[in-house]
Amino acid sequence: MLAGVANIKERAEAGNVTVSCDKQGRYQFKVHSDNGMVLVMGETYPAKENAVNAASSMRNFLAGEYKVVDAEKEEE
Repeated sequence: MLAGVANIKERAEAGNVTVSCDKQGRYQFKVHSDNGMVLVMGETYPAKENAVNAASSMRNFLAGEYKVVDAEKEEE
């Protein structure tokens, strides 16, 4: 799991992030692998600026210290 998070972090830092507009006029950011596969999709937003800000927040979060919690162990 940590390898997956590290891969997303690397792809985001490398600039493999796009913001696109769907048919309803809502915007969404996506993080892509080097071969173009979508690794992460953000929520949809009514304005492009909101999607860009969400992508930036995701990058900032991944750049900082974060803790991964095993939810199955938490329930015990």
